[in-house]
Amino acid sequence: GILKIAYPGENRNKTSISKEAFERCIKTMYNCPIVCNYDRDTDTLGGHDMEIVRDSEGGLHIVNVTTPIGCIPESAKTWFAEVEEDDGTIHEYLFAEALLWKRQEAYRKIKDDGIVAQSMELTIKDGEMINDIYHIKDFEFTAFALIGVTPCFESASLEMFSKQDFKQQFSEMMQDLKDSFNSIDSSLEDEDIHPQKEYSTEGGDKVLDKKMELAAKYEIDIETLDFSI
Repeated sequence: GILKIAYPGENRNKTSISKEAFERCIKTMYNCPIVCNYDRDTDTLGGHDMEIVRDSEGGLHIVNVTTPIGCIPESAKTWFAEVEEDDGTIHEYLFAEALLWKRQEAYRKIKDDGIVAQSMELTIKDGEMINDIYHIKDFEFTAFALIGVTPCFESASLEMFSKQDFKQQFSEMMQDLKDSFNSIDSSLEDEDIHPQKEYSTEGGDKVLDKKMELAAKYEIDIETLDFSI
């Protein structure tokens, strides 16, 4: 799937991280776990859930009760892209490819929901308070929690890949190709066409390459699709 992680600047938790700080610390996200606290009785996800436990010597410790359900692999691509929030505000989010483990109990719910809210967990190494906003200057990513509550960053989420995504993108690509050929046909009708003219099929080759690229992205065997291409 794809993680929509966070955006630079001030957020609803009264903290702020610059784009430069995000770019500098991206390398720390690789191999970080994707976690959640799944309740099988209610089929729901919790938040950044923790418990206080007592050890054998009577000491108290705070422990996470979220469990790993995936990770950001070392091969993951990361990028920034603009996202329009529900109120019309435009934010530039950091995105990353994510890998989920199908053997985990919460996987079915996440797959069925398709899109699940997400909240990053950080270890802050340097920062300062300026005008009631805590500016985080240096940090490490420690986890990405899939949650059933409102995230700090409005559109922060995990979106699963699906055959429907593939079908929609392929349909849009074929429409672009159709429009391109219609444009070529229109221009040729206005020309004096001679038999010796050569016409390139390069566009068709590019479409075939794009089809295979989409199939690889979604790990889909084209022979098994239940719709015609």
